Amino acid sequence: MSLAASLRASLLPRSIAGALLLAAFLPLSALAQSLAPVGTAVLVEGTVTIQPAFAAAHALRQGDKVAEGDEILTGPAGEVHLEMNDKAYVALRPGSRFRIAAYRAEGDDGDHAALTLLKGALRTISGWVGHYNRKNYTLNTPTATIGIRGTDHELVVTEENSAGNAAGSYEHVIQGATTMRDTAGSIDIDAGAAGFIASRANSAPTLLSAVPDIFPKGKHDEVFTGLHDKIQGELAAARDAKRNGAKNGVDKDKPDTDKDKQSDAKGDSDKGDSAKGETAKGDSAKGDDKDDSDDTRRDNIKKKARRTKPQ
Repeated sequence: MSLAASLRASLLPRSIAGALLLAAFLPLSALAQSLAPVGTAVLVEGTVTIQPAFAAAHALRQGDKVAEGDEILTGPAGEVHLEMNDKAYVALRPGSRFRIAAYRAEGDDGDHAALTLLKGALRTISGWVGHYNRKNYTLNTPTATIGIRGTDHELVVTEENSAGNAAGSYEHVIQGATTMRDTAGSIDIDAGAAGFIASRANSAPTLLSAVPDIFPKGKHDEVFTGLHDKIQGELAAARDAKRNGAKNGVDKDKPDTDKDKQSDAKGDSDKGDSAKGETAKGDSAKGDDKDDSDDTRRDNIKKKARRTKPQ
């Protein structure tokens, strides 16, 4: 066997191993890049950490995007407000852990959302997914599932007794209505009322006689003043705009490469026109020089003729 053939034979297993290793990582990388934003952090205060599905945990900043699979944790004094793509609004209270399991808001019947509050508290106003696709929207806790109907409501999950309140999931409706259910039953909760499901197994939902003081107030709750009615009034137009934009291939979250190409093409065209203009000016100048030269020759011929004319 030649030296070259021997080297190729020895390197072949390594190249195969490298290719297999690269192939193993490619799907993960491609999947991470394909997760489109489903919302934006419009307010961040204190310590707030985001754990993406396919990346390292890092601090969440105001203006950052959130995506499916993200888990968000707020510190003891942390608070974050999220504006979702369907106009929904979510405010996470301090000491909370929240997961975006699934979220699709394209303005059609395929829209859906599945959110989970693992611990802590939140207040949220539903967007067009909860308004037009109610059966496809769920807000879960370790013990309960909340269904909504055009709602402004708040949810608390306690892992142990707190200030005399039993461990479990607490739901309070401010505007609209919700359904609170688990494997043992279901209750409807109207505006101004509250419900509870204990953390122990097979605990049926209970409609409470009064709203407990377990629901925390946020430092920035003034943003909720009039927000429910404002959002509900914008849903139809926002949903139509999203649906029509998707039909026309327009997505504001993606770079508009077509416009960029058109702009580049126009720039090239303008440069070409400018070059043509400069060329035309040059040709015109040459023409002027030629005319001047012809006039000079004619004058010289006339002068010479006068000098040679017989007397």
